[in-house]
Amino acid sequence: MKCMKVREELIEAGAAPEMASSEARLHLAGCSACTGEWKAMQQTMALLDEWQAPEPSPYFSTRLRARLREEAQQPVGFAARLRAMFGTAFLAGRRAALASAMAVLLVGGVVMFRTGDAATNGEHPLHSAEAVPADRGTPVADLETLDRNFDMYANFDLLDDVGGSAAVSN
Repeated sequence: MKCMKVREELIEAGAAPEMASSEARLHLAGCSACTGEWKAMQQTMALLDEWQAPEPSPYFSTRLRARLREEAQQPVGFAARLRAMFGTAFLAGRRAALASAMAVLLVGGVVMFRTGDAATNGEHPLHSAEAVPADRGTPVADLETLDRNFDMYANFDLLDDVGGSAAVSN
């Protein structure tokens, strides 16, 4: 039997070694480390058996009740007053007003954005069909130049292919 398993069984058995299994007792006879642990545990259990809990003071309950009365009479702090003021009872009567205010804000926002769209004939300025003039040297201008001269650049590729095959044949 392994030491950890024996120690767990001895803890469950408590101070009475006869409660442990025969395997655990045989292991204790052969293992000095487990025997030392067992003796230390027995000493601890003996000390706990001798220990007596102290008796509470005869005036303990009287003093406790007096202290609770003092705490109940203390003025309520600012945070507690705020919690009471804005608690669920405060908001219960104002939920309808809060929902109405949110609805008005939502409708107002929708109307405001629709009015802005009407000024541009229903088109968003970013989605217009007009071509945006590109500045020279920008990637957009470079792409437009490539589009206009696509046929010429395609012929250059053909010339490279013809020139490469002629060089290979020589």
